[in-house]
Amino acid sequence: MKLKKTKYKVIFCLFLLSVMIGCSGGSDSSSQQGTGGGDGSVPANELSSFGIHGAYSPAPFFQQKKGFTDDEYLEWVSGHMQTINARFTRRNTLLIWDVVDPDPDNPDDYDWDSRGTDKTLISIYKSGNDIHALIGFDTGQQSDQRDPLDYPDKFRKFVQDVVERYDGDGTGDVEADSPVRVKYWQAGNEWPNWTEGGRTRQEYVQYYELIEEGAHAADPDAGIVLISHMPASSLDEWWEPTVLALKGKIDAVDLHEWGDAIDWKMTHLEEARAFLDANGMSDVEIWTGENATHTGQPGSTTTALRPYQTLEEQARFLVKRICWSRANGLSRFFWSLLMDRYAFMGDTGSFFNSIGLIGDGEQNTEPVPEGATDGFNARRNIYWAYKLLAEKTDSTVAVQIGEMSLTDENANRWGYEYLLKADSRRVFVLWTEGVRQDLTFSVTADSVHVIDMIDVNESGFFSEQFDVNAVGGEVTVSVGENPLMVTEN
Repeated sequence: MKLKKTKYKVIFCLFLLSVMIGCSGGSDSSSQQGTGGGDGSVPANELSSFGIHGAYSPAPFFQQKKGFTDDEYLEWVSGHMQTINARFTRRNTLLIWDVVDPDPDNPDDYDWDSRGTDKTLISIYKSGNDIHALIGFDTGQQSDQRDPLDYPDKFRKFVQDVVERYDGDGTGDVEADSPVRVKYWQAGNEWPNWTEGGRTRQEYVQYYELIEEGAHAADPDAGIVLISHMPASSLDEWWEPTVLALKGKIDAVDLHEWGDAIDWKMTHLEEARAFLDANGMSDVEIWTGENATHTGQPGSTTTALRPYQTLEEQARFLVKRICWSRANGLSRFFWSLLMDRYAFMGDTGSFFNSIGLIGDGEQNTEPVPEGATDGFNARRNIYWAYKLLAEKTDSTVAVQIGEMSLTDENANRWGYEYLLKADSRRVFVLWTEGVRQDLTFSVTADSVHVIDMIDVNESGFFSEQFDVNAVGGEVTVSVGENPLMVTEN
């Protein structure tokens, strides 16, 4: 399978716009359903650029404090995923071969419960969610795990059986009220996990090919995603030769990246897009399966102390990183996480304890959102910024026009433009750094509605909203460090 190519910095001619937008009208809605391909041929979730990594991962501390059963917790997750308009999620620990298939000589005696594989996927694909999952075969990378390369035929058969169970084609499917239709599979989690076990790049190519062969034996349309690249290494270290070795077999590559709020540009994105395009792989998409910055101040005796970051700084990072990245070659963005981890990997100062859209109020001196009495189960500014951005700019509801002409990095100003599919209104996201600037740009409406995307309380009330009238087909808006969403009325 080859995923639909997404084009980025594009100058749209009027004819192309008319084809993509169509002639349909529509009203604005705070929970607008995706329109898919416009004719029902492409589910809305397959077009989406917005996902959450680890949304359906267990959260033992939170679950215990709330008194949630596993089923209640998964229902809670689904409710939030629907609210924020997230159409994708990612899990990389549901298919540990040794656990799911404890005896490879008895391949039909699978354990679909120990990792919560059945339960999790059934919850993700429940009716009403409109979510796709990226599920990883993250196995054989630890010294105490069975090595798939020692049993290639058995591992390939395992992959085939897994994909057959969850591909929703009506043959051998998991029993569920709503069909489970996993379409995207990842060959490993992160590159350091692979090399820590002493494995080579050439061995990874063999591992990937086993997954690709097994998956396509069950589902010829399955999409296969490369193990993720980490920003600490250069692309030519292992990524470029691996991509070339697997040319024609990769549907998407994955760039994981975190960072502090000031570092909102992805390190290798433009370089990766240019490499793929130059080597005849313009149809290979770039995803980021894990991406985040923190709030509070993570750090302990085992992890370096990070700078203290406010809720506002965290939310600015999200808006800037998503808008800039999508305009520069990124097809799909997974924020990590929905709910904070608690003492991740035993570290009470872990970065991952303080990156969720929803906080647990524990560790790392996390700030409390406005309007909340404490940080437990509190929706952070980033929660509402994500929701608004997905609601108005996701590919399910809008055409991405790209970078606005007013964008000038030397002048510290950025702007990105989108066109709503339902009614052809334009949406703009703008910000500056350093000093406030009055930015003037063309519009096709008599007025626009402006929302400060960062100034929001725990209940989702954006306190800074106002209309600006157009003069001579232009509006002028005072723009500062908080990204503004400007929508034509």
